[in-house]
Amino acid sequence: MKITYKINDKISYQELQNLFEEMDSIKGELFWARDIFHYSWRTKKQELIALKKSTFITARVDNKLIGLVRLVDDGVFDFYISEVMVIPSLQGKGIGKELMNKTINYCKKVGFIKIFISALPGKETYYQQFGFKPAMSQVLEIKFKDVKHD
Repeated sequence: MKITYKINDKISYQELQNLFEEMDSIKGELFWARDIFHYSWRTKKQELIALKKSTFITARVDNKLIGLVRLVDDGVFDFYISEVMVIPSLQGKGIGKELMNKTINYCKKVGFIKIFISALPGKETYYQQFGFKPAMSQVLEIKFKDVKHD
């Protein structure tokens, strides 16, 4: 199996949906994949905008998307890794590690100040192997569904 990695790859809406469907079979110790990636909350219109505004580092086999890292960034200083995915049947084969290494190298070339990632409880050590450590400040979030809308 020959895996092709690409920095700043363009992916289609359907490719992303296919990957989400494959990820949906994962039930972690705490969360279903659908609860982590919140893809059921995303409209096609929103996702198409996000696809254009995100930087993707991808892994493909025979041009099929099998894994990705999605970066949301200002292009220079701050990068947020919002999604790391490898299809379940190919997890544990080093694809996620290669995607993370390529992502960090991409950010190094640009000259980042900080790279952020949110790790599920118990998964922190996976990301620590790439140099991530607890931040000075706790990350806080607000979800659209939790806000009152007029």
